[in-house]
Amino acid sequence: MVDELMSQSTGHLEEEMMKKIMEVPGQVSFGQAFKDFWRGYIEFNGRSTRAGYWWMRLVVSVWMGILLTGTTVSVVNFGMQFFTGERSTTVITAMIVFIALLILSSLALFLPDLALSVRRSRDVGLRGRGTLVIWAVMVVLEVIVMAQRMATQLAYEGPYGRPGFAGQPWLTNWVTLVFGLIFLIMAVLPTDLFTVKAESNGFMKFFFRVKTPAGADSSAADEATQPSATAQSETSSVADPSAPTASEAPKK
Repeated sequence: MVDELMSQSTGHLEEEMMKKIMEVPGQVSFGQAFKDFWRGYIEFNGRSTRAGYWWMRLVVSVWMGILLTGTTVSVVNFGMQFFTGERSTTVITAMIVFIALLILSSLALFLPDLALSVRRSRDVGLRGRGTLVIWAVMVVLEVIVMAQRMATQLAYEGPYGRPGFAGQPWLTNWVTLVFGLIFLIMAVLPTDLFTVKAESNGFMKFFFRVKTPAGADSSAADEATQPSATAQSETSSVADPSAPTASEAPKK
């Protein structure tokens, strides 16, 4: 009996985890947003509305802010005690705990936070491959920025250590800022704003979803798979002309 209950609960949990997250605008509460955030830990194919995105952005920001504040205060206290020669087990323990929580939280929240951002972009209208291209450009630009900043420290003109032109990252910094603003703007836009029409060109369809009327797919499928009663009666009469009709059927 216990094994059966455990198997049923496990199957129900797996079924819930396998469901694609498709949030509906105006129907996402804080509890639903929290549930979808963890249920969609590695779910990049669904959609998250503005409410689902910003509720969890608020929770993550508050939690990480608490950890950063605690880590900063504990490190400062430890440094002050180190220079004064004092030793406090409480301060050392607090510093270790906050640093450990900060590292673990950053690792644990990286994938679901990334998945949430991708689902928000898809909800606005971007396709998965379009989002991938934008993120790839962002990563490349960040690598270029880091390389140029390293070049700034290595390239000098004269004995005073003035950085040379090769190490100036102003252009890539601006480009990265522009892409960051684009993602921020997309996070506040409503659902399906960037969707395109079916007659749009291939370039637009590569990056953006084609908007279809609600229920169009389901109605088309119903028409294709479920013929009407009239069509069925006509087909049967053509296939068997000698079959009696409803009026000719013998009465009991």
